[in-house]
Amino acid sequence: MKTTNPHQAPTAANENQPEPFVTTEEVARFLSLTPAAIKKWRHRGDLPFPAYSVGRAIRYRLSEVQAWVLSQAHRNAPEARALKAA
Repeated sequence: MKTTNPHQAPTAANENQPEPFVTTEEVARFLSLTPAAIKKWRHRGDLPFPAYSVGRAIRYRLSEVQAWVLSQAHRNAPEARALKAA
């Protein structure tokens, strides 16, 4: 599932389908980091969101990455206020 904006989460075509997994590269692009940084966090045990083994591949749920990003927002940031209001 591709998106033109690297900071925008891909959306499922059908809302009844489970959220798709994304790759390390997609998470890195979303966070404006390198894939090596994400891999380093995971290997050190410092990854602040879950990683899933799917066969031999490591995958992530972008909604969990987004939730972590929002939890890091300053409490007066509009994103943080919106998260608390939800």
